[in-house]
Amino acid sequence: MIRTLDAERDPSAAPGGCTSYRGGSTGPYEQRTLQGIGHNVPQGAPVAIARAVVDAARLSACRGERSPVRMVT
Repeated sequence: MIRTLDAERDPSAAPGGCTSYRGGSTGPYEQRTLQGIGHNVPQGAPVAIARAVVDAARLSACRGERSPVRMVT
C-alpha cells in the first residue's frame, strides 16, 4: 500500500504532486491532497496524517499483510 499526502500550498512540491509514485506501485495506491496546507504538513494537518496511517494499517490488516507503519526516531 502506498499512500501519498500532497500539501496543496507547498512551494517546494513537484508539479503534479506525488503522482509519479503511482507507476512504482504494484498494490493499492491512494493520493490525498491536503487543501490549504503548506510545507509543514505535520503541523498543518496532524489529523489527516494520523487518519492516513490508521487507514493504511487497516487496509494491510484486511489483506493479511504486515503493517506498513514504521516509527522513525
